[in-house]
Amino acid sequence: NCGMCHMPNDQLLVGPGLWQIGKRRPLEWIVKWIHNPMKMVNSGDPYAVEIYTKYNRFPMTAFPTLNEKQIKQILAYLDAGM
Repeated sequence: NCGMCHMPNDQLLVGPGLWQIGKRRPLEWIVKWIHNPMKMVNSGDPYAVEIYTKYNRFPMTAFPTLNEKQIKQILAYLDAGM
């Protein structure tokens, strides 16, 4: 599902490229963002607000059913440069 809006490299699609996202943000932040991005934006999280604004206020789809292990696996895949 991520590939509809994100590239696995550092190129822009609808949203930012996800290559090495695990080095840009802490895992705890990424998990929260994936589970409920608009909650983070509405809470005033500075980085969440920044990327929401930067990408034309286009809301990212929430994926609340992904668990932390699955998210870590996705991050490992992205960090490997696949």
